[in-house]
Amino acid sequence: TGQAMASAVIRAVRAREITGDGPVLIDAPPGAGCSLAAALRGAEVCVLVTEGTRAGRHDLALAAEVAQGFGVPAGVVLNRAGLGDAGLIRDWCATRGLPLLAELPFSREVAAATARGELLADRTEWRERFVALWRALTALAQRGGEEGKP
Repeated sequence: TGQAMASAVIRAVRAREITGDGPVLIDAPPGAGCSLAAALRGAEVCVLVTEGTRAGRHDLALAAEVAQGFGVPAGVVLNRAGLGDAGLIRDWCATRGLPLLAELPFSREVAAATARGELLADRTEWRERFVALWRALTALAQRGGEEGKP
């Protein structure tokens, strides 16, 4: 179909020499397959993004299990909070000992802005959310994931 396979793209990114002291973020498509495994190899921390649905919780459980298998501490971001059942994800995270790093609320205005190519980080309220998420994520990585391993 002319589309690159995600795991091949992730391997190609990892093969490039990465310079500088800053973090490297590798995004993988949803699921717990080869792309996730490719992204987790050598990772310091994993962000699992989900939505408040039973299907979201199911996929989250599978992905968290893969992260645990790689020994990578994980935290959860609840996307589109306010739609579905956020409590389903909160309860699952609490039961499994995975930190809920952030809840990002659903907003039609935000959906329209991102469709126009706008960066949410340019909006003060979202920038503050992302800074808080970054701090929680780096703290999880620095702790070596004593929490975040289901």
